[in-house]
Amino acid sequence: MKPMHKLNKTTALLRKISTKDISSESSILSDPGLLELFSWHTSRAPKARIKDTLRLLVKDQLISQGSLNNEALFSITPAGKERLTRSDIKSSVTLPDRWSNRWHFVTYQIPAQQKVARNAFILELKRIGFLRYGPALWIFPHDLTPHLKKFAAQESLSDHIEYIRADSITNQKKWQKQFKL
Repeated sequence: MKPMHKLNKTTALLRKISTKDISSESSILSDPGLLELFSWHTSRAPKARIKDTLRLLVKDQLISQGSLNNEALFSITPAGKERLTRSDIKSSVTLPDRWSNRWHFVTYQIPAQQKVARNAFILELKRIGFLRYGPALWIFPHDLTPHLKKFAAQESLSDHIEYIRADSITNQKKWQKQFKL
């Protein structure tokens, strides 16, 4: 069994804010670890991505926002602390050593009102190693349905997600190569 460890951007941002009672926007936007994390796999400026994530976290009431002398200030809310606790629980996934010769798909139709939860779910799929097979359709060679169901339940997404298992797929050799099977 191989453990998986990758960092979720939202969790990293919540962790940064939770280290102090109050975090200023300038200290968040100048944090080298966050800047590096938010610059991965995109040409978009990491500071803009961090600001967008801050807005979504405020909207979802995971952090609260105030200001002093035109400086935005953020603090983590009880809901944000709970999210961090849940994140610690799901931070590690163990993969089997061998492939079962089956493909596992996850598809979803998550409403726009749950954008933060949808993004968290997509980041979890990516963190585990799922690859995008098509729009809102992800593929993986190992069955992680129990982990994903638990994650979806924590994010209140269970009604919007479907799990599919397939014995064969078109372009199977291509996908085996992608997953190094």
